[in-house]
Amino acid sequence: MLLSIFLITGALAAEVLAPIHVSEPRTELADFTVTPLWEVREEELQHAQQLADALEHIPGITSTQSGGPGARSAFYLRGSESRHALVLLDGFRLNDPAGTDRGFDGAFFRPEALQEIVYLPGPSPALYGADAISGVIELVPRRGGDSPRRSLSTRVGSFDTRALSGVVDWGAGGQRGSVTAQHFATRGFSRLNKRRHGASEADGSEMHQVSQASTHQWTPKAATELTLLANRGRIEQDGASADEPSDHSKNDLLGIIQRTTWTTGEDQLWLKTGIVSQVRRPVTASQGSEKYQAQERRLQLAYARPRSEGTSFVAGVELSQEWLSISDVTAQTDLAALFAQQRYSRGRWTFSVGGRGERHQRYGNFFAPEAGVSFDAWAGQLFSKVARGYKAPSLYQLYAPPSFGSDIGNPALTPEINESFEVGFRSRGPRVLHLTLFEQNFSNLISYTNTGYQNRGELVVRGLELGVAWELSGRDVLALTGTLLEFSQFERTPLRRPSHQGLARWGHEAGRFKSDLELRIVGERRDIDTAGEVRRLTPYELVNLRLSWELSRQDHVAVELQNLTDRDYEELWGYSVAPRSGYVSWQHRW
Repeated sequence: MLLSIFLITGALAAEVLAPIHVSEPRTELADFTVTPLWEVREEELQHAQQLADALEHIPGITSTQSGGPGARSAFYLRGSESRHALVLLDGFRLNDPAGTDRGFDGAFFRPEALQEIVYLPGPSPALYGADAISGVIELVPRRGGDSPRRSLSTRVGSFDTRALSGVVDWGAGGQRGSVTAQHFATRGFSRLNKRRHGASEADGSEMHQVSQASTHQWTPKAATELTLLANRGRIEQDGASADEPSDHSKNDLLGIIQRTTWTTGEDQLWLKTGIVSQVRRPVTASQGSEKYQAQERRLQLAYARPRSEGTSFVAGVELSQEWLSISDVTAQTDLAALFAQQRYSRGRWTFSVGGRGERHQRYGNFFAPEAGVSFDAWAGQLFSKVARGYKAPSLYQLYAPPSFGSDIGNPALTPEINESFEVGFRSRGPRVLHLTLFEQNFSNLISYTNTGYQNRGELVVRGLELGVAWELSGRDVLALTGTLLEFSQFERTPLRRPSHQGLARWGHEAGRFKSDLELRIVGERRDIDTAGEVRRLTPYELVNLRLSWELSRQDHVAVELQNLTDRDYEELWGYSVAPRSGYVSWQHRW
């Protein structure tokens, strides 16, 4: 089972706690779904070093990292595998086709350029693909605004950490946008756990990111949204069980995404195109220098009529291509899809039904349906949703070359299947309650074995998401979250997902001063050690504190103290986590 809680109550909660909101975000998800969306707003994103810092508060999301900043970061949604999480930038996939499982690695992505993050739990195949089988995380970039701004931010702290970022909004007539540049560097700490491996060498990282997101209103009926992203990161790494001073990895990401929309009355027609290129260059003492290169190209043409007389409708066609190059192996796959989704309201009832038919170059035809219903009761909203999806094996899982004489890729793999059901309640008013029960049924799950990747059977995840928050006084807000997971019918033990986790957060505001105290509790989980044995990771708790002052309308200062009790714990077996640490940040706006 899964239990997750986090909601914000009233204006004070939005000001004091800020991180999670249930609302109507600026995305087409809000027009066509009946289940609640979760939103992380810009104010909280400005305080996050990495995406994981912002996403770990959202119900149902667990994050892990194999070391300090810059080390591989993964997200697990509702107890599923990390590869089942679909991450989008402006509606375009950031999942890495060259990754071992085509998951999203958020280690080098900087969140300062974002306006918000929108999360839809559970499958959403009609709009975002049959492989969106556990949830969709959409990163929405800042595109200027009604109140253009310029800002400069800096952050310094433990492990010789230093960060600098700048945001400049621009606009004239029907053209507006934002340009953002960030730099981050840290001496870091040993990627390997000292207690298990005796490692002591610090593994630092450095990241640079430049982005531009803009809106161009060509005519009253035609507009284009354009997003450009360039990201480069470098991290020092260790071997599997010992310090290796020469091991390191360089990662590059380039993206160009555009969406042009033509509007006539209530009708919209949009053309979305883009290309994202990702390159990883690991250098290790055992393997030498390697290069993993991947690209994804996508074209989508769609017609939509959002929220017209209680009805929303969207339908379209999509073409995509993935390309992978590793050593002397080159592979690609093409996908064509037709999709449609409709949402209809009648009285207190709202219905949503949709589906996507896909033709995969290797696996042929597949249909992924979804349907939902909600009812506006006197105290809130009751909702339910069912969906089915599939995820084709990644190009790496299919074609990766052998390593140390052992097979890795397996061309005989078949797609993973997921059937999902959820039912829930969300209240209205100053005291907010959110409750969701769900079940995910996976089959043909892919696992890595000593003979390479194999389809290894089934997994059922049952869960409960629950959230509550309320004002204690005119200045204080308390929010509670918790997560419980129940796994069954599995052949291989589910790894890296805790059986339960909880969070209590107290926010206080007094004039220009704000404080935020957080207690996070994480239950036991399982992982594999260097010998391939399943090991138990002990439960742990973390205490974090953030204090901020508004010195003036232009200047803000914050102090963050993390892991106050200096807790020694593991998210992954054999990898380090940050000990007690502190950071000071300053932001100037004009």
